[in-house]
Amino acid sequence: MPSSIWYVIKDNFYCIKELSAACFETISEIYTESSKQKITLGMVQSLHTFGEDMKYNVHFHCIVTNGGMYAKYNAWKHIDYIPYRLLHRKWKHKCLDIVTKHLPLTMENQYLLENLRYYQYLSGFNVHVVMTDIPRKELVRYIARYIRHPPISNRRIVNYNGQEVTIVCGKKDKSYMTFTVEEFITRIVQHIPQKSYKMVRNFGLYSSRKCCKVLVKRDKQVTITKYCHSRNAIPCPQCGKILEPIEYFPPTLENGPPSEQVLDEKLTNWIGLS
Repeated sequence: MPSSIWYVIKDNFYCIKELSAACFETISEIYTESSKQKITLGMVQSLHTFGEDMKYNVHFHCIVTNGGMYAKYNAWKHIDYIPYRLLHRKWKHKCLDIVTKHLPLTMENQYLLENLRYYQYLSGFNVHVVMTDIPRKELVRYIARYIRHPPISNRRIVNYNGQEVTIVCGKKDKSYMTFTVEEFITRIVQHIPQKSYKMVRNFGLYSSRKCCKVLVKRDKQVTITKYCHSRNAIPCPQCGKILEPIEYFPPTLENGPPSEQVLDEKLTNWIGLS
C-alpha cells in the first residue's frame, strides 16, 4: 500500500484485520478467474508494520499454495499463471474500500482517498509475487526465521555510545541511520501489536476449521480401507483370513446407530453366504 495510507490506519487494528482478510479474498478471486471455477486455496499470512528503517509500514507477507481444491469435484487444480495487472487493481480497490469505511470523513481524508482512487496508482497497488521452487526444508526454515522476526535484529545495530544508536539498512547498497536512544525506542515500541491480535493468520485450506474437516474425512476413509484392503489388514487369529467389511453405517444416520437385531441379521446373512 502507498506510504500515505500507513499512518492514517496506524493502530487501527480493526481496519488492518479487514485488510488481512482482503489479501485472501483477492488471491481467491484471481485463482477462481484463472481456473474458471470456484477453488479453495491455502494461505499463511504474516503482518509486518515495519520497514528497514523501522518506520511504520503496513504490509502483508503471504505464502500461498500453487493451486487449490475444486469445491465441486473435490480435486486439486494447479495454478501456473497469475494475471498480475488484474491482481494489482483488485488489491487497490479492496484496500481503498476498507480504508474508506474506517476513516473519519474529514476533508483531508476525502481528498487523500479520492486522489489515490482516481488519479494515482492507476495500474493498482504493488503486489510483489515470487514464484519459487525452494526445497521444503529450506522453505520451512526461511518462513520460521522470517515470519516472526522483530523490527530489527542485533546484527543491524552497528554502534551504540550510550546516547545514539546507529543501524545499517539495505543488503547490497548499504546505508547508515543514526537515532537518539529515545527515537530508537520510540520506533521499536510503535510496532507492538494490540493485545491478543494475531500477527500470523491461516486462511482457506490452512485454516483450523477447514483442516479439521479434511482430517475427519481422511480418518473416515482410513478407518474403512486401512484395516480391510491394505498391508495393515487384520487377519483372523483362528483361520488367518483377512477381515472383511459386512456393512457400513455412517455416523450421520438420522435415527442413530442400528439395533443389535439388525447387526445380528447382517452377520447371519454373511455367514450363510460364506
